[in-house]
Amino acid sequence: MQYEDFLAHMQVCIEQMAAPRYQVQFHSVIKNNDVEQNGVVLMKEGERVSPTVYVNTYYERYLQGESIPKLSKEIVELRIHTVQEHSLEEVADDMSLEKWKDRIVYRVVNRKSNRKRLAEIPFMQFVDLAITFHCVVRNDDNGIGSFIVTRDLMESWNLTVKGLYQFAGVNTPKLFPSSIRTMEEVLQELFIEELSPSIITEEVIEDVKQEIAAQAEFVHSMYILSNLNNINGASALLYPNVIENFSNQIQSNIYILPSSIHEVILVPFQEEIDKSQLIQMVSEVNETQVAAEEVLSSNIYYYDRMCKEIMLEE
Repeated sequence: MQYEDFLAHMQVCIEQMAAPRYQVQFHSVIKNNDVEQNGVVLMKEGERVSPTVYVNTYYERYLQGESIPKLSKEIVELRIHTVQEHSLEEVADDMSLEKWKDRIVYRVVNRKSNRKRLAEIPFMQFVDLAITFHCVVRNDDNGIGSFIVTRDLMESWNLTVKGLYQFAGVNTPKLFPSSIRTMEEVLQELFIEELSPSIITEEVIEDVKQEIAAQAEFVHSMYILSNLNNINGASALLYPNVIENFSNQIQSNIYILPSSIHEVILVPFQEEIDKSQLIQMVSEVNETQVAAEEVLSSNIYYYDRMCKEIMLEE
Protein backbone atom coordinates (compact mmCIF):
# COMPACT_ATOMS: atom_id res chain seq x y z
CA MET A 1 0.00 0.00 0.00
CA GLN A 2 1.35 3.41 -0.98
CA TYR A 3 1.85 6.07 1.70
CA GLU A 4 -1.09 8.23 0.55
CA ASP A 5 -3.44 5.22 0.68
CA PHE A 6 -2.07 4.34 4.12
CA LEU A 7 -2.90 7.84 5.40
CA ALA A 8 -6.45 7.61 4.06
CA HIS A 9 -7.01 4.23 5.71
CA MET A 10 -5.48 5.47 8.98
CA GLN A 11 -7.79 8.49 9.03
CA VAL A 12 -10.91 6.36 8.55
CA CYS A 13 -9.79 3.89 11.20
CA ILE A 14 -8.89 6.59 13.76
CA GLU A 15 -12.16 8.44 13.15
CA GLN A 16 -14.12 5.24 13.81
CA MET A 17 -12.22 4.61 17.06
CA ALA A 18 -12.22 8.21 18.32
CA ALA A 19 -15.77 9.27 17.47
CA PRO A 20 -17.75 10.87 18.98
CA ARG A 21 -15.26 12.00 21.65
CA TYR A 22 -12.74 13.58 19.29
CA GLN A 23 -12.65 15.43 15.99
CA VAL A 24 -9.85 13.99 13.85
CA GLN A 25 -7.69 16.32 11.78
CA PHE A 26 -4.79 15.26 9.54
CA HIS A 27 -2.33 17.94 8.48
CA SER A 28 1.23 18.45 7.22
CA VAL A 29 3.95 20.03 9.36
CA ILE A 30 7.25 21.44 8.13
CA LYS A 31 9.97 20.20 10.47
CA ASN A 32 13.71 20.93 10.56
CA ASN A 33 15.46 21.08 7.16
CA ASP A 34 12.01 21.64 5.62
CA VAL A 35 11.22 17.94 6.03
CA GLU A 36 7.47 17.53 5.72
CA GLN A 37 5.75 15.20 8.17
CA ASN A 38 2.11 14.18 8.44
CA GLY A 39 0.45 14.57 11.80
CA VAL A 40 -2.93 13.77 13.28
CA VAL A 41 -4.70 15.86 15.92
CA LEU A 42 -7.58 14.53 18.01
CA MET A 43 -9.42 17.55 19.35
CA LYS A 44 -12.06 17.44 22.09
CA GLU A 45 -14.94 19.90 22.01
CA GLY A 46 -13.98 23.03 23.92
CA GLU A 47 -10.22 22.45 23.64
CA ARG A 48 -8.06 25.15 22.13
CA VAL A 49 -4.93 23.07 21.64
CA SER A 50 -4.07 19.39 21.32
CA PRO A 51 -0.86 17.43 20.75
CA THR A 52 0.09 16.32 17.25
CA VAL A 53 0.98 12.67 16.74
CA TYR A 54 3.25 12.19 13.70
CA VAL A 55 2.35 9.18 11.57
CA ASN A 56 5.38 8.81 9.28
CA THR A 57 7.05 6.24 11.53
CA TYR A 58 3.77 4.32 11.78
CA TYR A 59 3.94 3.74 8.02
CA GLU A 60 7.34 2.12 8.45
CA ARG A 61 5.85 -0.19 11.06
CA TYR A 62 2.95 -0.98 8.72
CA LEU A 63 5.43 -2.01 6.02
CA GLN A 64 7.06 -4.31 8.57
CA GLY A 65 3.78 -6.13 9.11
CA GLU A 66 1.78 -4.30 11.80
CA SER A 67 -1.91 -3.75 11.03
CA ILE A 68 -3.59 -0.37 10.52
CA PRO A 69 -6.20 -1.04 13.27
CA LYS A 70 -3.43 -1.82 15.77
CA LEU A 71 -1.47 1.32 14.85
CA SER A 72 -4.62 3.46 14.92
CA LYS A 73 -5.55 2.17 18.37
CA GLU A 74 -2.06 3.06 19.61
CA ILE A 75 -2.42 6.64 18.31
CA VAL A 76 -5.83 7.08 19.95
CA GLU A 77 -4.55 5.71 23.26
CA LEU A 78 -1.45 7.87 23.05
CA ARG A 79 -3.65 10.95 22.61
CA ILE A 80 -5.85 9.97 25.56
CA HIS A 81 -2.97 9.33 27.92
CA THR A 82 -0.46 11.86 26.63
CA VAL A 83 1.49 13.74 29.27
CA GLN A 84 1.43 16.84 27.08
CA GLU A 85 -2.23 17.76 27.52
CA HIS A 86 -1.84 19.80 30.68
CA SER A 87 1.26 21.51 29.31
CA LEU A 88 -0.47 22.52 26.09
CA GLU A 89 -3.43 24.02 27.94
CA GLU A 90 -0.93 25.90 30.09
CA VAL A 91 0.65 27.34 26.94
CA ALA A 92 -2.67 28.62 25.64
CA ASP A 93 -3.70 30.15 28.96
CA ASP A 94 -0.88 32.68 29.31
CA MET A 95 1.45 33.81 26.52
CA SER A 96 2.88 36.81 28.34
CA LEU A 97 6.60 37.59 28.25
CA GLU A 98 6.65 37.54 32.04
CA LYS A 99 5.60 33.91 32.00
CA TRP A 100 7.99 32.74 29.29
CA LYS A 101 11.06 35.01 29.54
CA ASP A 102 13.00 32.46 31.61
CA ARG A 103 12.13 29.64 29.21
CA ILE A 104 13.27 31.20 25.92
CA VAL A 105 16.13 29.14 24.44
CA TYR A 106 17.94 28.96 21.11
CA ARG A 107 18.78 26.17 18.70
CA VAL A 108 20.94 26.04 15.57
CA VAL A 109 19.72 24.74 12.22
CA ASN A 110 20.95 24.85 8.65
CA ARG A 111 19.97 28.15 7.06
CA LYS A 112 19.77 27.00 3.43
CA SER A 113 17.82 23.83 4.23
CA ASN A 114 15.21 25.68 6.31
CA ARG A 115 14.11 28.39 3.91
CA LYS A 116 10.39 27.62 4.32
CA ARG A 117 10.46 27.57 8.12
CA LEU A 118 12.73 30.60 8.43
CA ALA A 119 10.39 32.65 6.24
CA GLU A 120 7.85 32.47 9.07
CA ILE A 121 9.97 32.91 12.20
CA PRO A 122 12.59 35.28 13.68
CA PHE A 123 16.19 34.08 13.45
CA MET A 124 19.81 35.22 13.53
CA GLN A 125 22.55 34.22 11.10
CA PHE A 126 25.58 32.31 12.36
CA VAL A 127 28.13 31.10 9.77
CA ASP A 128 25.96 28.99 7.39
CA LEU A 129 23.47 28.30 10.17
CA ALA A 130 20.41 30.01 11.63
CA ILE A 131 19.73 30.54 15.33
CA THR A 132 16.04 29.95 16.07
CA PHE A 133 14.15 30.61 19.28
CA HIS A 134 11.88 28.33 21.29
CA CYS A 135 10.06 28.27 24.62
CA VAL A 136 10.50 25.22 26.84
CA VAL A 137 7.18 23.90 28.13
CA ARG A 138 8.66 20.95 29.99
CA ASN A 139 12.04 19.29 30.48
CA ASP A 140 11.73 16.14 32.57
CA ASP A 141 11.94 12.35 32.46
CA ASN A 142 9.16 12.30 29.87
CA GLY A 143 11.22 14.38 27.47
CA ILE A 144 11.45 17.96 26.26
CA GLY A 145 8.37 19.86 25.14
CA SER A 146 8.67 23.24 23.43
CA PHE A 147 7.12 25.56 20.89
CA ILE A 148 8.82 27.84 18.40
CA VAL A 149 8.71 31.63 18.78
CA THR A 150 6.92 33.18 15.82
CA ARG A 151 7.24 36.74 14.56
CA ASP A 152 3.77 37.53 15.89
CA LEU A 153 4.69 36.29 19.35
CA MET A 154 7.97 38.21 19.35
CA GLU A 155 6.13 41.40 18.40
CA SER A 156 3.46 40.85 21.05
CA TRP A 157 6.31 40.73 23.58
CA ASN A 158 7.67 43.98 22.09
CA LEU A 159 11.03 42.29 21.52
CA THR A 160 13.53 42.30 18.67
CA VAL A 161 15.57 39.28 17.52
CA LYS A 162 18.45 40.70 19.54
CA GLY A 163 16.21 40.78 22.61
CA LEU A 164 15.24 37.12 22.09
CA TYR A 165 18.92 36.23 21.81
CA GLN A 166 19.73 38.00 25.06
CA PHE A 167 17.11 35.99 26.95
CA ALA A 168 18.11 32.75 25.23
CA GLY A 169 21.80 33.38 25.87
CA VAL A 170 21.14 33.28 29.60
CA ASN A 171 18.51 30.53 29.66
CA THR A 172 19.90 27.91 27.26
CA PRO A 173 23.17 27.13 29.10
CA LYS A 174 21.25 27.14 32.38
CA LEU A 175 18.46 24.79 31.26
CA PHE A 176 20.68 22.61 29.04
CA PRO A 177 24.24 22.61 30.44
CA SER A 178 27.01 21.74 27.99
CA SER A 179 28.95 18.50 27.96
CA ILE A 180 32.31 17.71 26.33
CA ARG A 181 33.41 14.07 26.25
CA THR A 182 36.09 12.20 24.35
CA MET A 183 35.03 10.20 21.33
CA GLU A 184 36.37 7.09 23.07
CA GLU A 185 34.01 7.61 26.02
CA VAL A 186 31.01 8.04 23.74
CA LEU A 187 31.84 4.99 21.62
CA GLN A 188 32.41 2.86 24.72
CA GLU A 189 29.04 3.91 26.08
CA LEU A 190 27.30 3.07 22.79
CA PHE A 191 28.97 -0.34 22.54
CA ILE A 192 28.07 -1.25 26.11
CA GLU A 193 24.45 -0.11 25.66
CA GLU A 194 24.12 -2.63 22.83
CA LEU A 195 25.32 -5.52 25.01
CA SER A 196 22.99 -7.72 27.01
CA PRO A 197 23.08 -6.67 30.71
CA SER A 198 23.71 -10.30 31.67
CA ILE A 199 27.13 -10.35 30.00
CA ILE A 200 28.44 -6.96 31.12
CA THR A 201 31.38 -7.46 33.46
CA GLU A 202 34.50 -5.45 34.22
CA GLU A 203 36.43 -7.71 31.84
CA VAL A 204 33.94 -7.14 29.02
CA ILE A 205 34.08 -3.36 29.56
CA GLU A 206 37.88 -3.45 29.45
CA ASP A 207 37.78 -5.49 26.23
CA VAL A 208 35.44 -2.90 24.68
CA LYS A 209 37.81 -0.10 25.66
CA GLN A 210 40.79 -1.88 24.11
CA GLU A 211 38.88 -2.68 20.93
CA ILE A 212 37.86 0.94 20.43
CA ALA A 213 41.37 2.17 21.24
CA ALA A 214 42.78 -0.14 18.56
CA GLN A 215 40.31 0.86 15.85
CA ALA A 216 41.66 4.28 14.90
CA GLU A 217 44.31 6.49 16.38
CA PHE A 218 42.44 9.55 15.09
CA VAL A 219 39.62 8.84 17.54
CA HIS A 220 41.92 9.72 20.44
CA SER A 221 41.96 13.38 19.47
CA MET A 222 38.24 13.85 18.90
CA TYR A 223 35.72 15.25 21.38
CA ILE A 224 31.91 15.41 21.38
CA LEU A 225 30.25 18.70 22.36
CA SER A 226 26.56 18.51 23.23
CA ASN A 227 24.34 19.20 26.23
CA LEU A 228 23.48 16.86 29.08
CA ASN A 229 20.21 15.88 27.36
CA ASN A 230 21.98 15.10 24.08
CA ILE A 231 19.07 16.82 22.33
CA ASN A 232 19.67 19.89 20.13
CA GLY A 233 23.11 19.97 21.73
CA ALA A 234 24.85 21.60 18.76
CA SER A 235 23.55 24.89 20.18
CA ALA A 236 26.22 24.57 22.89
CA LEU A 237 28.54 26.07 20.25
CA LEU A 238 26.96 29.41 21.14
CA TYR A 239 27.37 29.15 24.89
CA PRO A 240 29.61 31.89 26.30
CA ASN A 241 33.23 30.73 26.65
CA VAL A 242 32.58 27.00 26.05
CA ILE A 243 34.69 26.75 22.89
CA GLU A 244 37.15 29.37 24.13
CA ASN A 245 37.75 27.56 27.44
CA PHE A 246 38.14 24.19 25.74
CA SER A 247 40.57 25.65 23.20
CA ASN A 248 42.64 27.15 26.01
CA GLN A 249 42.52 23.86 27.91
CA ILE A 250 43.99 21.87 25.01
CA GLN A 251 46.15 24.80 23.84
CA SER A 252 45.01 24.49 20.26
CA ASN A 253 42.82 25.90 17.54
CA ILE A 254 39.89 23.61 16.73
CA TYR A 255 38.14 22.13 13.74
CA ILE A 256 34.41 21.81 14.41
CA LEU A 257 32.52 19.07 12.57
CA PRO A 258 28.71 19.35 12.60
CA SER A 259 27.71 15.77 13.44
CA SER A 260 23.98 16.62 13.72
CA ILE A 261 21.66 19.17 15.36
CA HIS A 262 22.31 17.21 18.57
CA GLU A 263 26.11 17.39 18.73
CA VAL A 264 29.32 18.56 17.08
CA ILE A 265 32.76 16.96 16.99
CA LEU A 266 35.78 18.98 18.12
CA VAL A 267 39.13 18.13 16.53
CA PRO A 268 42.27 19.88 17.81
CA PHE A 269 44.21 21.47 14.95
CA GLN A 270 47.16 19.53 13.58
CA GLU A 271 49.22 20.45 10.52
CA GLU A 272 48.91 16.95 9.08
CA ILE A 273 45.11 16.94 9.14
CA ASP A 274 43.62 17.04 5.63
CA LYS A 275 40.62 19.39 5.70
CA SER A 276 39.14 17.75 2.61
CA GLN A 277 38.99 14.44 4.46
CA LEU A 278 37.10 16.09 7.33
CA ILE A 279 34.60 17.59 4.90
CA GLN A 280 34.20 14.24 3.14
CA MET A 281 33.65 12.51 6.49
CA VAL A 282 30.90 14.94 7.48
CA SER A 283 29.18 14.55 4.09
CA GLU A 284 29.28 10.75 4.26
CA VAL A 285 27.91 10.69 7.82
CA ASN A 286 25.08 13.06 6.83
CA GLU A 287 24.16 10.86 3.87
CA THR A 288 24.32 7.50 5.62
CA GLN A 289 23.99 7.91 9.40
CA VAL A 290 21.88 11.00 10.15
CA ALA A 291 18.12 11.36 9.65
CA ALA A 292 17.25 14.07 7.10
CA GLU A 293 15.64 16.33 9.70
CA GLU A 294 18.65 16.04 12.04
CA VAL A 295 21.38 17.09 9.58
CA LEU A 296 23.05 20.33 10.64
CA SER A 297 25.54 21.12 7.87
CA SER A 298 27.91 19.52 5.36
CA ASN A 299 30.47 22.27 5.95
CA ILE A 300 33.08 22.35 8.71
CA TYR A 301 34.12 25.22 10.97
CA TYR A 302 37.33 26.49 12.50
CA TYR A 303 37.88 28.19 15.85
CA ASP A 304 40.87 30.53 16.02
CA ARG A 305 42.16 31.10 19.56
CA MET A 306 43.67 34.47 18.71
CA CYS A 307 40.56 35.86 17.02
CA LYS A 308 38.22 34.03 19.44
CA GLU A 309 35.90 33.42 16.51
CA ILE A 310 34.16 30.47 14.86
CA MET A 311 34.37 30.74 11.08
CA LEU A 312 33.34 28.70 8.08
CA GLU A 313 36.26 26.60 6.83
CA GLU A 314 36.46 26.38 3.05
